[in-house]
Amino acid sequence: MGRKYDAIFLTHWNHFISLEEDLNMLSRYVEFDERNFKTFSVELVRLYLASCSEIDTLLKKVCNWIEPQKKHGNIVAYKKTMEESQPLFFDSEVREIRHKLIFHPWKQWIPQNSPNWWKGYNDVKHERTSHYRKANLENVLNSISALFVTTLYYYTIAYRKKEQNNNIS
Repeated sequence: MGRKYDAIFLTHWNHFISLEEDLNMLSRYVEFDERNFKTFSVELVRLYLASCSEIDTLLKKVCNWIEPQKKHGNIVAYKKTMEESQPLFFDSEVREIRHKLIFHPWKQWIPQNSPNWWKGYNDVKHERTSHYRKANLENVLNSISALFVTTLYYYTIAYRKKEQNNNIS
């Protein structure tokens, strides 16, 4: 017998699915192929900003659950907490089967240095005119892959937390 969960509990999963559907629609116009990885567009900007913003939200929640006494204000702070408590997170692999692509979105995350796709996100977020081209297919595919991994970790930890005290936010 399955468990019934509140719709609110699934909010982040539904958001991921929405972005994934938009990405699938995009694949009708831009082939997901390494030769197109530098393709950029306003739709890619939208997907990039939305996926990375959601990553930030989820990582902050996960890190605050793991170490509530610590301040987690940015990706550098998230790195330390994730490294100590979820070391396999960094080795995660995402396979996009239809186009035979493999991503390791968190592999580049080394101390004091966030992944290239995250740096590009911050550039696009803060200075879109100068860095518009960083909202490209490669960075979006990496960010959506990273969001997938992060969402899975979020729900794994949220489920444990819910089981422990039957209350999450």
